[in-house]
Amino acid sequence: MAMTRSKIADIKQQLNKPLVKGEKWYLVDRKWFDQWKKYVNLDGQDESDTQEIYNPGPLDNSSILGKSGNLKPKLSEKEDYEVVPESVWNYFNQTFGRMPKQEPISRQVIDVGKDKEWLQLEIYPIDVELEHINNKNKQLPVTREFSRNSTLADVLNGFRLIYTIKTTTPVKIFEKESNGKLREITESQSSTLNDLCLSSGTKLSIQTANPDGSFPRIDARLTSSSNSVIALPSSHAEKTTGLTSSQMASSRTYGINTDASGSKGYQPGLCGLSNLGNTCFMNSILQSLSNIPPLTLYFLEKRYLEEINEDNPLGNHGEIARAYADLIRTIWSGQHSSYSPRQFKIQVGRFAPQFSNYLQHDSQELLTFLLDGLHEDLNRIKEKPYIELKDSDDRDDEIVAQEAWENYRKRNDSIIVDLFHGLLKSTVICPKCSKVSVTFDPFCTLSLPLPAKKEKTVEVYLVKEDPSQRPMRHRFAVPKAGNVRDLLEVVSKQNGVPVNELVVTEVCNSKFIKVYGPEDSIFSMTDRDTIYVYQLPCKIDDPSYYKICVYNREKKSTYGLLSPFGLPFIMGIKKSEATVNRLYEGVVKKMQRYFKNLDPKDKLWEDMVLLESSYIKKEELIDESENINEPMETEDTSQPGSSQNGEVEEAVKYPFCINRINSIASAVIGPLPDNDKLIDFNEDSFYISCDWTPSIRNICYDAEEAEKTVDVPNSTKGAIKRSSMYLKECLELYTTVEKLGADDAWYCPQCKEHQQATKKFDIWSLPDVLVIQLKRFSYNRYSRDKLDIFVEFPLRDLEMNPYVVQKGYRQSIYDLVCVSNHYGGLGSGHYTAYAKNKDDKRWYSFDDSSVSPVSSEDQVITKAGYVLFYVRRDPDSSHFNRPGITDVVSSSKIESEDEENSMDQC
Repeated sequence: MAMTRSKIADIKQQLNKPLVKGEKWYLVDRKWFDQWKKYVNLDGQDESDTQEIYNPGPLDNSSILGKSGNLKPKLSEKEDYEVVPESVWNYFNQTFGRMPKQEPISRQVIDVGKDKEWLQLEIYPIDVELEHINNKNKQLPVTREFSRNSTLADVLNGFRLIYTIKTTTPVKIFEKESNGKLREITESQSSTLNDLCLSSGTKLSIQTANPDGSFPRIDARLTSSSNSVIALPSSHAEKTTGLTSSQMASSRTYGINTDASGSKGYQPGLCGLSNLGNTCFMNSILQSLSNIPPLTLYFLEKRYLEEINEDNPLGNHGEIARAYADLIRTIWSGQHSSYSPRQFKIQVGRFAPQFSNYLQHDSQELLTFLLDGLHEDLNRIKEKPYIELKDSDDRDDEIVAQEAWENYRKRNDSIIVDLFHGLLKSTVICPKCSKVSVTFDPFCTLSLPLPAKKEKTVEVYLVKEDPSQRPMRHRFAVPKAGNVRDLLEVVSKQNGVPVNELVVTEVCNSKFIKVYGPEDSIFSMTDRDTIYVYQLPCKIDDPSYYKICVYNREKKSTYGLLSPFGLPFIMGIKKSEATVNRLYEGVVKKMQRYFKNLDPKDKLWEDMVLLESSYIKKEELIDESENINEPMETEDTSQPGSSQNGEVEEAVKYPFCINRINSIASAVIGPLPDNDKLIDFNEDSFYISCDWTPSIRNICYDAEEAEKTVDVPNSTKGAIKRSSMYLKECLELYTTVEKLGADDAWYCPQCKEHQQATKKFDIWSLPDVLVIQLKRFSYNRYSRDKLDIFVEFPLRDLEMNPYVVQKGYRQSIYDLVCVSNHYGGLGSGHYTAYAKNKDDKRWYSFDDSSVSPVSSEDQVITKAGYVLFYVRRDPDSSHFNRPGITDVVSSSKIESEDEENSMDQC
């Protein structure tokens, strides 16, 4: 499609426009969007005569919509869909139209920030179940969709409309918790659902007052007050809920509440945290930090109150520190078996809006925010001095390091720095002028690399030229940095087919989404892609053959549109024999495994005449009941498909019509010649469709057989996989020399230009609490991956001195106190934690609201280990010289010595 440069530039500008609060944007299937980009030549590539085959046709969002017509869960932008502003959507809708019964998927831009604006597209609004608990009509609960920015008043109005409750009738609103208990919501009615940390699946119940203004009594066993709630001023309460001050008094709660089970008495620290909706990542980190003894005692003893820095412009007005302190006091109060960290999440979302939603996040990213937030809220430096950074200038490392650390402490002084911060040495060498730059930078977490996967497992379906064979499902291990040619060679070797006869494609919704070239990167194939490899009867580059992509389409009688179904395939036909008759023969031959003959006298043939569509040409068809390779001789005395008197001819026909179409089967792009004339197209490859009526398809097309495949076992045999490694290997990998990539080039002050220099990290000094992240997650433009290699890390006696380059550095032996675990894959995984209780010195498993003892400490070491927390056995910080802390630290040393003595006795 020819578009002016100005029009293309305008669309590009619209696609890149910033979000504006309140505006609507629209979701578009990513693969349809990519097809449109090719069609309009959006990327500025050379136009070709075959550009029309990229016509995307009506906008089709079927691959991102569920059966109910709602957006599928857990979709990702750029991978599954693109977002476009309303102006671009209107252009799509006016130019291409959209598939029937598909409503536009519009989403609004909302502001989820509190102290600062943070705009987001609300892709997934909140589904809330509403129930009237003292409803005399016994109406069933109903589910309604609300924005995260909807207020409690909006929800209340929804209740009143659904259950016809008068605006003058006083009401109470409750949240039904996972244990079935009701928690009264007493927050301000102006609070948004986001403020209240209410996520999809939340169940809200409304209770209406009796005629005298009193409320029916609710069984105490069904109520819960286990959360901190904010009491409303009397006047505001009366205005928003319809309750008087006296009526509200009975439901107000202040500070941290104990639930009905609080009197039972629970072991301090063994308190589960409720999952508020994909918040397991937060719970995992909170349970880990809760079991860092000096940090927890600092908050339990309220020493933080003397150090809160409310005026720090880099801080959070002390709110993160206060919220964390409240949470720690609750966990260690001994009054709860589990607790909902709702107020803490509200504060986190207030100052870090990226965590305000209910998507799965990286626990390490939250840890980074939390440690930094606590540090700035508790920074003892009230006014940070300006400090000019100096280069090393060949000075001794000891001098430069001491200077860097002192300068850092002049601006940063908190318990977080005392416990968690160390110093790294970074050495960069210019490959051109050999300039050496040495800097010393503080660190809070050591992010250790894991050996990158050198191979990628690709699932493919091989469709051989022999049409009697079902597609064969393989799993091949190919070089991760390789190209499609590497995949073709593996497929060829495994199946004994010539590599130059194979075509690699991606199939989705019964259409070819992409045809790969041999030099295309394997990296571009994601785990969500369905890859089919087709064998042709000729070499791919043989100019004497047409390579034809074939779709099956079915007429949807209601709208007159044809929708693809079944598996598409690729066939080859000699150009010298390429008549329409031979095309029909070849298609039926390729489908013979799931093609069923129809009796020539069957009245269903009349449906062929009724296949009414202005762009379907009815060709003269051939008798497949005789021999599909031999065209039946017929006299061309009438219009193909019908007799002169309008009745169906006696000649037997094929049960479908063939048309030349675009690459996504949405439009016919040109007629086919008469049956006995050679096809003469400029391209070596093109697309056709076999168009069916539903009735004939049901008789002639065996859908069950068409979908059957054959699993080929041991396709990945021979792939080299390392099953485990030691933590020390990760540390060695961290301190090796690496060459910077082109995107990370270093600016050399001597050469005055960017260089791909070499860079090396070394540890100069270590903190008392050493946090180690195993970098399991990798991201690129095509895919996200998790490295699930088992890293064996020590429970105690982690000797770090071999990795410290400072001369004469003190002995540093560490013992593990907690682990944040990640199970499963990206986006759908789950976080838990293991932690050692400071009081009874035992290990426990923390899985959201569940807490259980670990039968053997060896269970702590798993392949799910993600963030490790170690404590130095002989710490420097005075925070360790307190009652209870020395016992915890020394216990690990005693356990280690006992093990050594036991081994000596053996």
